[in-house]
Amino acid sequence: MPDVSVPTEYGTRRRLTAEERRARILGAARTEFARAGYHGASTASIARAAGCSEPMLYKHFVGKHALFVAVLEHVSGIVEDGFDHVLSEPGDLLVNLREFLPKVMHDPAYVESLQLRKLAVTLVHEPSVHQLLTELQERHELRVGRAIERAKGEGLVREDVRAEDVAWTWAGLMLAGCYREALTPGGFAAMLPTVEDFIDGLRR
Repeated sequence: MPDVSVPTEYGTRRRLTAEERRARILGAARTEFARAGYHGASTASIARAAGCSEPMLYKHFVGKHALFVAVLEHVSGIVEDGFDHVLSEPGDLLVNLREFLPKVMHDPAYVESLQLRKLAVTLVHEPSVHQLLTELQERHELRVGRAIERAKGEGLVREDVRAEDVAWTWAGLMLAGCYREALTPGGFAAMLPTVEDFIDGLRR
């Protein structure tokens, strides 16, 4: 069985906490699901990459489906936190967003998170996946709505811009980027000019 301890600053070793172990499993699962898809993903491979046994993995997650839902929720939360930080910064919101985009669109973890979202759509008949996707979209629309209202109040965005349209167009651009990435590595980052043009088109 792989070592379940980690080095400390003093050179000794300690066992991972349950939280640390869960985080490692989630990280390994994110990469495995994004690489192999839901049906192709192997819990044995995930456990091996996380440095634990399959029985240990199943102590944290009752099965592959529960693990997939947990990974999707986890990575979505990380992405949301990143955008919340940008949207809350002072100054020109559209400029802040444009400056943030190159970093996030070249981030392999962000690409993986969107690949998981795309994969989740194929599993939307599963109640737990459908519920989570619905919640994620509702949070996305709420976030975009607040940002658009703020930008309108600051005179940055045209009054005829509808937050709901922006939210769905953004989701569509991100999924298009995933499709492009699947066909050509680096295709997602290549969507950057298109996304920038979309943002610039909102300006008053």
